[in-house]
Amino acid sequence: MVQQMGRLLFQNHMLQLLMMLAIELPNRSSLEEVGNLKKKVMKSLKPLNKKDVSHHIVRGKYGAGEIDGEEVVGYTAEPGIALDSPNDTFIKTYNRTYSQNPYFIHMSVMLV
Repeated sequence: MVQQMGRLLFQNHMLQLLMMLAIELPNRSSLEEVGNLKKKVMKSLKPLNKKDVSHHIVRGKYGAGEIDGEEVVGYTAEPGIALDSPNDTFIKTYNRTYSQNPYFIHMSVMLV
């Protein structure tokens, strides 16, 4: 489950939050109007070229540390997680909407 967290949260929940924060206020709260406004936000997002990903996205895994005085293990020391796991536990990105306002998206596991 944790291994798929990045894809699930980032692609679904975080984009839903972005759309709700960035939409223009609807004249009425009908499903159709809200849906159209959310589509407008999604259409305004600019896809990244592969060469630009490292300039716009920060990715990583949590390491060992301490939370409330108790030691915690790093991601790859968790039971069932391979030492060479390619899965991220932290993603940060941003994009500009049609109004040119930047939106920053942070998603993490074990961020305290």
